[in-house]
Amino acid sequence: MELMLDPDKLAGLNMPLMLLWGQSERLLPEENLTFFENHLPSHALVKRPDCMGHVPHLEIPLALSEHIRGFLAQLP
Repeated sequence: MELMLDPDKLAGLNMPLMLLWGQSERLLPEENLTFFENHLPSHALVKRPDCMGHVPHLEIPLALSEHIRGFLAQLP
């Protein structure tokens, strides 16, 4: 059985969204990123930091927290 996110439910999310997909991602295929880019709502922010891989919370926690804090700071 294949488990997939429902594209319509994904597109219907209305809360602020940020997807961080590191340039150094080596575990997940690029097609997964394409899926999110095609189905996230238009207000979603997709960032591709070059310093990030699959586990930035372990590899570069301070840089990850800066991305999150920057995103939260721009919210109304």
